[in-house]
Amino acid sequence: MPNPAIHTGMEIIRSPLRSFGLILLMTAGLQAADLASLAHRLISVDNRQRETATAEATALSPDDKQQLARRLTPLLKGTDTDQREHAAEALGALGAAAEPAIPVLQANLSDDFPYVRIHSAEALSHIGAAAIPAFIEALKNDNNEVRMVAAQALAHLGAEAKPAIPALVLALDDKEGQVRQRAANALENCGADAAPPLMEALANPSYNNRIGLVRVLGAIDGTPPHLPAQLTPLLSDPDSTLRMATIKALVHKGQSAVSAVSQSLGSDNALVRTESADILADIGPDAALAVPLLISNLKDADAHVRAASAHALGKMHDAASPAIPSLRETLKDPDRDVAARAQEALTAVTVTFGGSTEPKAAYTPGSEEAPKAPVAKPKPMAKPKPKANTSSHAGKKPSARVKSSEPSIQPSYLKLDSTASIHALEMTARKGTIQTHAVALNVLGSMLQDPDDKIRVAAAAALERVDTDESKKMLEPYKKQEQLKKINRLMGEIQTSTGSVKEAMDELVAIGPPAVPAASKALSDSKSTVRLTAADILTRIGPAASPAVPRLINLLNDNDEAMRRQAAKALEVMNKPEAKNPLRIYYIKEKLRPYLKIAHITI
Repeated sequence: MPNPAIHTGMEIIRSPLRSFGLILLMTAGLQAADLASLAHRLISVDNRQRETATAEATALSPDDKQQLARRLTPLLKGTDTDQREHAAEALGALGAAAEPAIPVLQANLSDDFPYVRIHSAEALSHIGAAAIPAFIEALKNDNNEVRMVAAQALAHLGAEAKPAIPALVLALDDKEGQVRQRAANALENCGADAAPPLMEALANPSYNNRIGLVRVLGAIDGTPPHLPAQLTPLLSDPDSTLRMATIKALVHKGQSAVSAVSQSLGSDNALVRTESADILADIGPDAALAVPLLISNLKDADAHVRAASAHALGKMHDAASPAIPSLRETLKDPDRDVAARAQEALTAVTVTFGGSTEPKAAYTPGSEEAPKAPVAKPKPMAKPKPKANTSSHAGKKPSARVKSSEPSIQPSYLKLDSTASIHALEMTARKGTIQTHAVALNVLGSMLQDPDDKIRVAAAAALERVDTDESKKMLEPYKKQEQLKKINRLMGEIQTSTGSVKEAMDELVAIGPPAVPAASKALSDSKSTVRLTAADILTRIGPAASPAVPRLINLLNDNDEAMRRQAAKALEVMNKPEAKNPLRIYYIKEKLRPYLKIAHITI
């Protein structure tokens, strides 16, 4: 029977005198606690009974928790699978007091039953830093799932996992993608202390996962100042994925990377010169020290280098004003894209309206106002309406409006399919007359279909800032289209284990219901890890993911035990009537499975 003092404390916890109940539980002490009974209820097959017992256990004093941990530890070695799982789960609730159980919990990381492994890992992570040696050893295990669980637990420990950094660097080169991803998360959580070992590994030619090293180094703040110099040679690597990871890492380093990247502008490799200019463009005004070298590269023999250099100068804003003469000359470049980039840069640097490229004195980005175009005296109109096609103009031919003195979009902007036009179009849409406002909106709207990503993004941002009913309506299909592209890209990262799987999952969950069709489709993927991840995403999205219920019901019969359990969890969260009977059958089967296995009966 449960101890009366503890039972009374639990009853009080459920009443308004909750605080008093907790005090009663904590002061009951060993003299009042029947630890044997409590341990027995902690491993019960009755969920409600286990929940009550767990609440009692967490309210015990530190000494009582340690004694309870000693009673639970032998149960980890039992032959009953449920008993081992629940004992590990209970030890996890005891936190640091379960430290004596570390050796047995470590051994259970190799258990045949996946949930014993998972709860053992969770218990070790709740114990804290004392369990780190066990996880380091588990990272050497031959079982993929054991290594994955160990890496995940170290990631949960955050900065406490710093003693495991050398082992995690090795795990980042693991043959299993899920282990690599979790090791990367753990290393990022360790912070700047992980940088030196990662940089040492990057210098090792036998290390395979250089992409993973670069991504983690790029994500960590406070890395050594000589890191950019070590990264820039990778810009010429034949692996495009590694080059892209390097670019992102250098951009993240910001101003500290400018010196090393600027030196790469003089590389013999045109691709390196182009990528270096792109990095400096993304860093922006903080990379102003590179302006002289970028001006020089406007005359590069390679058109891609010239275009990238012009684009980078435009991103420097007023700091690139010395480049104005060279940019004006570049407008004559025979390559259309180079000329367009030069026009874009001139627009950004001088911020004028109407095509003038004379620099302003003491220009401050964002402080300018749109120059006003000359407007003729308006002709008398009868009750003009706030639309471009007013009734007062109904009797006039379109040519009459073209010949009028109303300000219009400058032809130079309309002819160039680049972001050079976007600033002027935005200013016209915001401050122009009725006629030019409508024209500017239409042109910005057409740019949303441009094949160039940068132009689409810039046009969408301009329409957001215009912030009218017309601009919002134009943006709706664009946003849906871009969201679908993002969902497909994130699901692709999950299916190929490229990029951060955890970040991709978090982004898909944040997107919510629109991500459900893609995640539901992934439930049929041939890889069990992809199916498991998709089910996890749907679980976190919650009831809004109910269109996936039929596929989740099918997965209750999956060969992978972890997959069956995750599918059941998702169905419980969605709480749909059609899933109740399949769930009931699933739970019955799972209870019978160990006995049927002994009898060689397949269900």
